[in-house]
Amino acid sequence: MFVPPSRSSKIDGAEPPGVTTEEAQARLAQEGPNVLPSEKEPGFFMALLPTLRLTANYSEASFRDPVL
Repeated sequence: MFVPPSRSSKIDGAEPPGVTTEEAQARLAQEGPNVLPSEKEPGFFMALLPTLRLTANYSEASFRDPVL
């Protein structure tokens, strides 16, 4: 959930300790709004595919009858 900087001081834990509202606003202006990693780095999820395939293969194999 995105909290505008003007309201963030009212919510506990909205900003890391030691970060002022001005610093947070400057960082937001520099980085832009929150975006998914896939929008910034298209290869991010592609790098995870081998791991996801291994996990899927392992779970499928665990339900098969053991080969004797």
